[in-house]
Amino acid sequence: MGAAIGNCVHISGLHHFLKIAEKEGFETLSLGPAVPVKKLLEVVKERNPQIVAVSYRLTPETAAVIFQEMKEEVLRLGLKDAHFVFGGTPPVTNVARESGLFAALFDGTEPV
Repeated sequence: MGAAIGNCVHISGLHHFLKIAEKEGFETLSLGPAVPVKKLLEVVKERNPQIVAVSYRLTPETAAVIFQEMKEEVLRLGLKDAHFVFGGTPPVTNVARESGLFAALFDGTEPV
């Protein structure tokens, strides 16, 4: 399952990630662009996906606020076992790393 969160509408990387997952035999679900954190995590709680791909490509400062909200909601909803991965620009990926939310991070510099 994947979504671009907050006010981010950039979903091409997310779309590509989910297509790769489909080719590997996973059933995928895209929640699309600009998904509020609370909505994303409600769906995670409801569906219990194996992997939750999160994308954000705007400013690191805004990302930090969104990741803090996400961290609080993960705790509130009891989703500590959810497996989140992140994709974004290198500066935002650094902020994502600092959040401690993500099991894997992708900033576009990795080989396919």
